[in-house]
Amino acid sequence: MRKINTRIIIGSLIAVTIGVLIYFTYQYHIHAPLKGFRIHLNDDEVYSFLEKEDIERLFVEEKNIDIEKLSIKTADLKQLEAVVMTNPWIEKAELYIDNGRYLNVDVRQRIPVARIFDRSGNSYYLDSTGNVMPIVVGYSYPAVVFTDVPVEKSREKGGDLQSRIIGIAKFINNDTFWSRQVVQVGVTDSRKFIMATLLGNQKVMIGDTTDLDTKFANLFAFYRQVSNTLGWDKYEELDLSFVNQVVARPSLGWVAPRTTDTVVKVPDVLDEKELLQTLPATPISAQ
Repeated sequence: MRKINTRIIIGSLIAVTIGVLIYFTYQYHIHAPLKGFRIHLNDDEVYSFLEKEDIERLFVEEKNIDIEKLSIKTADLKQLEAVVMTNPWIEKAELYIDNGRYLNVDVRQRIPVARIFDRSGNSYYLDSTGNVMPIVVGYSYPAVVFTDVPVEKSREKGGDLQSRIIGIAKFINNDTFWSRQVVQVGVTDSRKFIMATLLGNQKVMIGDTTDLDTKFANLFAFYRQVSNTLGWDKYEELDLSFVNQVVARPSLGWVAPRTTDTVVKVPDVLDEKELLQTLPATPISAQ
């Protein structure tokens, strides 16, 4: 009769016991209810137009989802992600459940580049890809303001106008000087753009959106070499739509000199004297 090896038997029993414990622990883990949310917003102290409570409200109030009745087994992360993405201020969302059984929601918020006031009385934000974001009560984001924007009936024309608005807004936002000097941009019936500025009591006719870097470089050179000498309120209108010129009305046109790349540093508090001190000898170029 063969002698039974007790060590093998004991070892096998231990292995089976551990396996059973692991199985039941795993089953408990995936079926146990979730404990709650852990919501992460990108730079939430800066972009405070979206709060963590807004994400929770999407589940609880709008979709009637009780997160504590879900488990790892029953939670449909794709469906929950779709719920999060219903908020127009959210650009991207990633959801996962951690070992502590918390539903983690990583949210990247949309960043506005333009604030729109259209001719039908509506107001909203646009991001750099053309997504529309509604106004948030009690919050205003420092985006470039566009007023009197036509409401196009054609989707193609509306998309074209929107694309040109975004192009101007991005140009202004990317420059430390123009982002403070430009107060708002109006849109004409012919879909041309007119700019109001902080300094200088005149309309600045941008025209269309071609050659923005050249147009703004010419305007800056005009500031430096004409407004600096004759005064900021001498002209009622500055027109940038002519090739390599700034036409100052009611006077004759002024031809901008050849330029080189220059960066302007603008102080936090703008007044005429301080602005003049910051202007270099050559015009600014887009960053």
